[in-house]
Amino acid sequence: ALPFLYPKLLKAVPLEDENLRALLVRLFAKAGMKSAQLYQWPTKEKKVANALVVGVVKPKVFISDYFLENAEPSEVEAIVAHEVGHLKHKHLIKRLLHIVAGICELFLVGFILEWYENQTGQEVNQYLGMAILLVPFLLYISLGLLKYYRKQENQADEFVLNIGIQPEVMISALLKLARLNHMVSKMRKLDERFQTHPSIARRIRQIEKISGYKYDLSL
Repeated sequence: ALPFLYPKLLKAVPLEDENLRALLVRLFAKAGMKSAQLYQWPTKEKKVANALVVGVVKPKVFISDYFLENAEPSEVEAIVAHEVGHLKHKHLIKRLLHIVAGICELFLVGFILEWYENQTGQEVNQYLGMAILLVPFLLYISLGLLKYYRKQENQADEFVLNIGIQPEVMISALLKLARLNHMVSKMRKLDERFQTHPSIARRIRQIEKISGYKYDLSL
């Protein structure tokens, strides 16, 4: 339902810059894909810079006007190429399947607990039952699913380079997102494990490893 709800929820309008629209349509063509619907949504008051993609059948790409206002066209292209990478690798479908798998795990454990009670005639302690039910699910989400999300983000970054975006442009775009959103570039490993995205510093190191380009993060 998200593709239908997002334009209204975000108060989004079709991307206004025709030159940028043409650039992004060519980007999709270069990826061998039909262009997604391109939108911009108002975030200047909240100062949020971001881009996202929703929709499995008819994808929509949303770019915040705060980012559009502060980024070069090449940087916008790089960030949108990252979202195209998610579509190319079918990440949205895979995420949905992983979430469904987690829900199925809840039902399976609940079924086993009920079977145990029926077979033994003993009632499982309420708090113990909740722990048995929820702990594996929470571990699956926090350690399994989030790790899988970060892997997808790395794949999408690699796609950006493979499609021809220069590494220095992608790095510049990532750092600009971090600056505009007042994000830290580096995180402790423990903190990063509970994020859907790798830290900016880690993403830059991966870009350097793939491309051979070196960027001095101390600058």
